[in-house]
Amino acid sequence: MLDENISRRIVPALQDRFPGSSQVALPGLERASDAQLCDFAVDQGFVLCGKDDDFQPLVTSRGYRPKLIRLATGNATIDRVLVALLAAADRIEQAFEQDWLETRTFDPPPAHWSTLVTDRSGRLPVS
Repeated sequence: MLDENISRRIVPALQDRFPGSSQVALPGLERASDAQLCDFAVDQGFVLCGKDDDFQPLVTSRGYRPKLIRLATGNATIDRVLVALLAAADRIEQAFEQDWLETRTFDPPPAHWSTLVTDRSGRLPVS
């Protein structure tokens, strides 16, 4: 489930790689608190995906439920966010399958990079 800071306009383009993807406004949760969004994500089996770390303390205090993915794309265009998610799709899906107890951060590499590389910190850059 995409946080409110990621446009719901990319949801249709995500359906092939991430079936059932949604964004907080689509089920009417645009005014929900972070705690309510976390509860909804757990109840519905969503992984939360956002561009900031607002959810980090809450998710950590709940034993990393729901799982949280942070896209470190900053103030990127909708197209750039979509490309970042799709470029990291295999790694994101692998992270879903693991029983990890941490937030996964996916960073965009410099624009001239054309391949995915994991840096020493274990972060997974995306183009």
